Amino acid sequence: MDVTMPARVELRNWPHDGDVGGWLAPYGDPLNQWTVTAIHARYVAPRASRRFRMEACLVDLAGDRTLPDLTRVLLHQVPPVGWWMLKIPTPADLSRIEQYRDA
Repeated sequence: MDVTMPARVELRNWPHDGDVGGWLAPYGDPLNQWTVTAIHARYVAPRASRRFRMEACLVDLAGDRTLPDLTRVLLHQVPPVGWWMLKIPTPADLSRIEQYRDA
């Protein structure tokens, strides 16, 4: 399966502590998923609304079935609805969000 970036994804079985082992799936695909194998960095932006805060993680993903393995992709939310997206970050993307890195 070809994955066009950025891609909308659904979080499945994501641990409450946000650690490795959670699953992501392409939006609307009930059969395929990625497993989070590494989290390199977490980012938390100031609260965008009363409903939620915007978050992002730089992760490695292991593909299942027809999905490719992905290294150092950015899993992030987009305003205003908070959809989760995957994208291959550029150095400019990473430097722009570095100020929000969670220690």
